[in-house]
Amino acid sequence: MLNERGITIEELMTHEIMKNARLIAGKEGICRVITGVNIMEVPDILDWVKAGELLITTAYSIKDDEKAQRELIPMLNKKGLPGLAIKPKRYLQKVPQVMIDEANKLGFPIIELPYDLSFSDLMNDILLEVHNRQSDVLMRMDEIHQKITEVVLSGGKLKEIGETLYNIIKNPLVIKDHIFEKSVSVASTDEKEILE
Repeated sequence: MLNERGITIEELMTHEIMKNARLIAGKEGICRVITGVNIMEVPDILDWVKAGELLITTAYSIKDDEKAQRELIPMLNKKGLPGLAIKPKRYLQKVPQVMIDEANKLGFPIIELPYDLSFSDLMNDILLEVHNRQSDVLMRMDEIHQKITEVVLSGGKLKEIGETLYNIIKNPLVIKDHIFEKSVSVASTDEKEILE
């Protein structure tokens, strides 16, 4: 469900806007999900970021601070960020090796952005994709809610609710009613073994 609310690093790297960007560290974390974007222009960025946000930076605020460079990746990882997109050449000639080493240890993706890529273009691309996916999830949830409500209002029992939900999600399921101590399992013939 989390993937449906955002875009993975791997998916982002396939976008046209990223054609000249490179994943330079943390390749094991390419399945991390981006649900938002933030920009780092201050050294105390941890006070301003949330889990799920891809952090974009020129690294200006840490360009001369080796300790901050070494500590940034572990702190961002602990805070739940999916990765760091950094644009070198302006304030840092290249991404410091200590940041790459920390990212590789943690499976924390670092994306090197090309010098000519606009932060606002990248943010717009990511946020549009996230918005579209979240809208799709909301529409699907509304569809499920409407169909289950129709079943209940027409007098459907637990079995009919389960069958309706199974037809929507195409997954075997078990519904347990703890009040009346009933349960219903719904699955295809092949899937019934999974539920037993």
